[in-house]
Amino acid sequence: MKRRQIFLLLFCCWGLIIGASSMYLILSKQQSLLAFSERVAEEEIIYYPLRAPIVDRNGQNVCHTDWIFYIKASKKQKNNLMQIIKQLEIQPQTYTADNHTEYCILPKEKLSSAVILCRKYRLKIHKRITRNCIELPENVKIHLGKVLLYNGLYGLEAKYNSHLQGTPGVYQAIKGPRPLNSIEKNTFRILAPMRPGRMLKLKQSIPELQCGILPEIMEAE
Repeated sequence: MKRRQIFLLLFCCWGLIIGASSMYLILSKQQSLLAFSERVAEEEIIYYPLRAPIVDRNGQNVCHTDWIFYIKASKKQKNNLMQIIKQLEIQPQTYTADNHTEYCILPKEKLSSAVILCRKYRLKIHKRITRNCIELPENVKIHLGKVLLYNGLYGLEAKYNSHLQGTPGVYQAIKGPRPLNSIEKNTFRILAPMRPGRMLKLKQSIPELQCGILPEIMEAE
């Protein structure tokens, strides 16, 4: 019995020592601990500007970059997706990526309403970047080039890549726990500002390009 009491007393003493040391650390080292936790939570974030357009000699877009907003739903969520489409009063244009996933492209003017409905039906709005080009002959398209996200792969898109791409901005911020990965605004710091890309102007008009005349650069603004 005495042995049991001794063990209980030792356990209580050990608990008090740990509790006292923890309180000491919290009270005496509070600022340094907070500073350390902030450094751990800080993340470097890179934001890319939208790629600048390529225009014809009249200033009309030949190639331009845009955001596409869409809802992605699993097979089980298809009814919820159809409810959102119905309430938004948009055309039911859904795309089946595979047997289990469907996508619905959202018009930009409906985004605010779509956000509210997606919260209600527990679906998420996704976005992706697209580089759009007008209908042109294949040889003209090849000469203009192709883009993967932000980088030109070949043609004029690759040759003038840094001109069109601009300079990504580098920022540092602390991400909060709720909502998940949200950025605490008061911790947001600019390490390098983002600079937009500059437009390319072609010597040809759109009708000339559509006739198969290869594009040439007239002006790099």
